[in-house]
Amino acid sequence: MIKWLKRIGVAGFLFFLIKGLIWVGIFFYIKSCSDKKKEKAGTFIPASTNLTFYKLHV
Repeated sequence: MIKWLKRIGVAGFLFFLIKGLIWVGIFFYIKSCSDKKKEKAGTFIPASTNLTFYKLHV
């Protein structure tokens, strides 16, 4: 494993780190767009809301 890390070096490590962070950003962006659509449609339930409480009081 250490031999492999030495082979890719710092540049390789940074490349894969940045690539991974970009993918995480893409997924968060898609999720936020999905939440905005739900909010517009009136079916949005915030993540902090207890679903049981929401269902009982609607």
